Amino acid sequence: MILRQPQALPATGRLLGLDYGERFWGLAISDSARTLATPRPPYQKQSWAQDKAMLANVIAEYNVSAIVLGLPLTLAGEHGKSASSTAGFAGTLSAELNIPVLLWDERLSTKQAENALFEQRQGRQTRGSKKAVKRASDSAAACLLLQSVLPLCKV
Repeated sequence: MILRQPQALPATGRLLGLDYGERFWGLAISDSARTLATPRPPYQKQSWAQDKAMLANVIAEYNVSAIVLGLPLTLAGEHGKSASSTAGFAGTLSAELNIPVLLWDERLSTKQAENALFEQRQGRQTRGSKKAVKRASDSAAACLLLQSVLPLCKV
């Protein structure tokens, strides 16, 4: 089931935030009270069978009742190529994992995450450290995405 409003999410269970990318996925998990989102290590995409197994394991381990998937709308709020691909992925996730998926606007979440991570770093920035920040920004973006939904679940 694809959801468009946080109020339609199941009333109990943790939520999994997912920042979907071509090579890496950012992951974040809510606490059981749905007040705090915590980032998990980014996941490097593999085959769909392996990706599906990883998600199924996370869902089972954390008692996840729904996935919040970032929808990359354009700055004008329109669906572009990436948003269409993400919506198709949401349908696949929901059907194959038998879990509700909330599509949620993620405009600029990755950029906000990158900026926050760069501000935290001190000292000389090297190419390697910038790559590490870029990779960590996937999960930070998933965390920002999920954290933006959590207050709306309590209405």
